[in-house]
Amino acid sequence: MLITGGHKPVQAVIFDLGRVLVTVEFDRLLQNPALCERVDKDALSMERITRLPFFKPLMEGRITPRAFLAEFNAHFGTALSYEEFTRLWCAIFGLEPGMRAVLEAFRARYPVTLLSDVDPMHWEYLTCTYPWLQKIPRPVLSFQSGYMKPHPMCYTLAAQAVDTSPENCLFIDDRPPNVAGACAVGMQAVLFKGVALLRRSLTCFEWARGAVDI
Repeated sequence: MLITGGHKPVQAVIFDLGRVLVTVEFDRLLQNPALCERVDKDALSMERITRLPFFKPLMEGRITPRAFLAEFNAHFGTALSYEEFTRLWCAIFGLEPGMRAVLEAFRARYPVTLLSDVDPMHWEYLTCTYPWLQKIPRPVLSFQSGYMKPHPMCYTLAAQAVDTSPENCLFIDDRPPNVAGACAVGMQAVLFKGVALLRRSLTCFEWARGAVDI
């Protein structure tokens, strides 16, 4: 559990998306016969995929999804159609238990937004599958902003999206480097490890005691 800050009352809450509001299981790619019969399973791990030279350009909006697919097919020797690929690529998500209720509890008291490293295919799928995500105002998405966490501009843009300074924001993310990046610009932050631990973590913030019923 990593918690930073805790004394100054916050005025807004910023959520990561993947592995905070929704689950992400790249292992589902490994279980898909349509892909695994053509690609070595070890090459489809999250660690390996995120290291592909064309992954970051997709996430930062510097190449299109179709250009990404062309690179993917060339790299792995596959011939996936765009429709087939997007179906496989987006089959990795589920809902993080209890986190929609946490989001709504915070939204009842504070401005909220998203700060997410996400590509256009995943964002379209998630907002269609979980329409309540569309109601989160002014999300800061890497493929639109051109920045991935922990770049300082990500946090600046997220604070602007909730009309306050970084010092007035609480950020919730599942990756230590991203939490550290938020702290570096002055945000309070929690490293997400499940909703139960999040609830306990919030009691460490003086401003949250009795202020938010989650």
